[in-house]
Amino acid sequence: MSRTWLALPLGSMVALMIIGSSGVAVALPTLSADLGLDVAATSWVLASFGLTLAVATAVFGRWADLVGLRRPLLVGVALVAAGSMTAATAGSFEVLIAGRLVQGAGGGAVPVVVTGLVTARFSGAERARMLGVIGVIVSIVSGSGPLIGGAIEHALSWRAVVGLPVLVLLLVLPVARLATTSGDDRGVGLDLPGALLTGTSVGSGMVLLQAVGGTLAPLAMGGVAVVAAVSTATLVVHVRRRPRGFLPRRLLGDVGLRRACLAGFATLTSWLAMLLAVPELLAGVQGWEPWRIGVAMVPGAAIGALASRAVSTRRRQRDRGRIAAGLLVIGAVGLAIGGAAGGEPAPLVLGLALVAACFGGAHVVLLDAVPDLVPEGLRGGAIGLFNLAMFTGGAVGAALAGGLAGMLGLRGALVALSVFPLVGAVAALGVTRGTPVEDVSR
Repeated sequence: MSRTWLALPLGSMVALMIIGSSGVAVALPTLSADLGLDVAATSWVLASFGLTLAVATAVFGRWADLVGLRRPLLVGVALVAAGSMTAATAGSFEVLIAGRLVQGAGGGAVPVVVTGLVTARFSGAERARMLGVIGVIVSIVSGSGPLIGGAIEHALSWRAVVGLPVLVLLLVLPVARLATTSGDDRGVGLDLPGALLTGTSVGSGMVLLQAVGGTLAPLAMGGVAVVAAVSTATLVVHVRRRPRGFLPRRLLGDVGLRRACLAGFATLTSWLAMLLAVPELLAGVQGWEPWRIGVAMVPGAAIGALASRAVSTRRRQRDRGRIAAGLLVIGAVGLAIGGAAGGEPAPLVLGLALVAACFGGAHVVLLDAVPDLVPEGLRGGAIGLFNLAMFTGGAVGAALAGGLAGMLGLRGALVALSVFPLVGAVAALGVTRGTPVEDVSR
C-alpha cells in the first residue's frame, strides 16, 4: 500500500477522534442552552472526553505491546460506537458525560494503532514524511470539524454532532487488515492499578482546577482535594514499587522525554482552550449560530495543515526543538489575541488560526522526535507516555478554561492560559539535548 493510501484511513481515524472535540465545540452553545449548563459545566463535555482519551491511550499502548494492534483497535472502536450512541441519546448532563467518557476511552486505541503502524513500517525521513502526510489529513478534517459540526447541528441537532465519532466504524476493516496480531509480553503485563491511580489523580486535579471559579462548595472542594492528594501520593509509591508499570520509571527519569511531554501537554492545552472559548464568545457576544461559527473557524484547518506539511519537510534533529518552541510561542500569541479580542470575530479567528498552527505543527515535530530520545526497546512506551501527556493537556486546557471563566471571564482565561505554551516553548528547546538515563528498573 502506498504512503498516501495508508495515510488516508489512518489520518481519518485520528481526525474523527479530534472532531470529538473540534466538531462538538461549535455545538456547545446550543447544547448548554438545551441542558441548562453554565460555562464550567459545559467545559466537561470536552474535558471528560480528553481525560479518558489520555489514560486509555497509555493502556491501549501497553496492551498492544502484549497482543499486537488488531485487538486493541477492535475493542477501542466498539467503545467509541457505544459511547457515541449514549452521548447522542443522553437526556441529562450526567448521561452525556458518561457517554463522552466511554467515547474517549475507546478513542485511546486510535493514536496507538496509527503510531504503531507508522513506526513499524517506516523509519528516519520516511517516518517523518508519513507523519507529515497524516498531520495534513488530520488538520484538514479535524480543522473542518467546526464547519462539519455547525452544518450537522443546523440540519439536525447537537446530538448528531456528539455522535459523529461513530463513523470510525467505516474505517476499522481496512486498518484492521494491516494491524499486527501478536506482541511481546516480556513478563511485564498490564498495570491497571497504575492506570486507575493516574486517571483518579488527573481527574480530581481537573475538578480542583475548575473550582477556582467557585463551582464547588468548600466541603466538596476539600473532599476532592483529599482524593487528589491521596491518589497522587499512592501513585508515586506505586511507580517506585512497579517501575515498569503504567508510568515506567525509567522513562519518567529521561530528561529529554520529560521536556517533550511538557511541550506536548502545552500544545493541546492551548488548542482545547480555544475550541471551548471561541464558539462561546461568538455565540454570546455576536449571537452567531453554530453553522456561522463553523464557517469562521475553517481557516484554522488550512493553517494547521500548512504547518503540519511545512515541519514534516525539516527533520534535522537539531532543528526540531527550535521549530516546536517557535510554534508554541505563536500559540501563546494566538491565545493572547483571542483573549484581547473582546468577542470581535476577526481577532478571534486570527487567534484561533495561530493556535491551530501551533497544534498542527508542534505535535508532528515532537512526535517525530520522541522515538529518537530513547533506546529502541523503549520507543513504544515513550510514545505512549508522550500521548498521555499531550491528551491530558487537552483535558486540562478545557477544564481550566471553564474554571477560570467563572473568575476572569473567557477572555481573561485565554490570556492567563497563554503562559502554558510559553513554558512549553522553553521545554521544547531542550528536547534534543535529552539522553536516556540509566535503567533504574533493574
